[in-house]
Amino acid sequence: MIRSKFKSVFISIIALVLTVLLVLFLFYIKPSEGREIFNTDFYLAVIETTEQANKSNITFYNKDLIAVGTREIKLGSMGSSFDLPRIYGKNMYVIPKGIGNQKDLTVIMEYDMETGKYETYDMKQPGMNSFSVDEKSIYSVNTLNNTSIISWRDKSSANVKTISKQDVYIGRLDLYDDTLYAFAMTKEKEGIKSNLYLIDTKSFEITATLDISKSGTGQYFSIKIGDAVYFTNQNEISGMTERSSYNLSRLSIKDKTILNIRLKEEHPFQIVNYKDKLIISHYDPVQIQGNKITLYDLETNEQQVVTLENNLSQILIKDDKVYSTDGEYLYAYSINNTAFKLINKIDIYTKRNSSTFYYVSGFFTK
Repeated sequence: MIRSKFKSVFISIIALVLTVLLVLFLFYIKPSEGREIFNTDFYLAVIETTEQANKSNITFYNKDLIAVGTREIKLGSMGSSFDLPRIYGKNMYVIPKGIGNQKDLTVIMEYDMETGKYETYDMKQPGMNSFSVDEKSIYSVNTLNNTSIISWRDKSSANVKTISKQDVYIGRLDLYDDTLYAFAMTKEKEGIKSNLYLIDTKSFEITATLDISKSGTGQYFSIKIGDAVYFTNQNEISGMTERSSYNLSRLSIKDKTILNIRLKEEHPFQIVNYKDKLIISHYDPVQIQGNKITLYDLETNEQQVVTLENNLSQILIKDDKVYSTDGEYLYAYSINNTAFKLINKIDIYTKRNSSTFYYVSGFFTK
């Protein structure tokens, strides 16, 4: 009787130990499903976010595009095709707008890619359209009641200054050297008009207003190369209406003249500088479609159009590869002169089966 009782207790202890070991085993072999792991050696990271709660998820991948960790951020609506993540130094920045139609968050998030820690900077304005950063400051813009408010915040002191432009929509900010470029659109009696405001960041005053109506509207991306700023235009203006644009624009920083370059494909979106060429994606973020890129030679002005296998909601170049996403999968293409070969494709929509609706809002690399 005693031996039988002892045997029963022994079996129970063994069963308990095995259960604990099994739980620990599952806990450690599936870090992305049960706990957060930040891998300092990550190669690329994908943001999934939701409007239904103040929650976002960052999944980290190694160079072979294998998931190596995950991190939950308690901020909602974090980024989109219209306001992709930006990198400055060792930090990634993005706009989290908050929950649903409320869009009540007023902060820019700074994510330290070396430590995995993040903090937020309160810009005092909700529903921001765009932002830009440098070492000491953050700049943002939002539009409320037909008035666009450009905000400057000192990172260390939290001082905030603003510039207001009534009856103006400013959709994009870019910072080059000590000048903030604010791309704007207005509706006047004569028709739609586009302006580019140049703002001196030291005095935080508008120093020039350039009419860029002949370039178009919907400037979602720009890049500075040498003494010029190149920017894309989603639409061309015709009176009070807009139509698809084919324009890549070049602004001379010295004399403020603008040259419009007619591309072979419509809806130029992102611009990436690769060796002696610009790689321009053609994507309509409203219709969520577009799978072509233009290789524009800066020396000869020659253009070559390449069709890829996926819609290009975002592109990024790293180690002679083009990485892009269509919102569910990440694609990697090798670059050989003007030839692009698909070498990898992975599913990045980890929240597909979640009871809360998430979407992929962007990705970034170190």
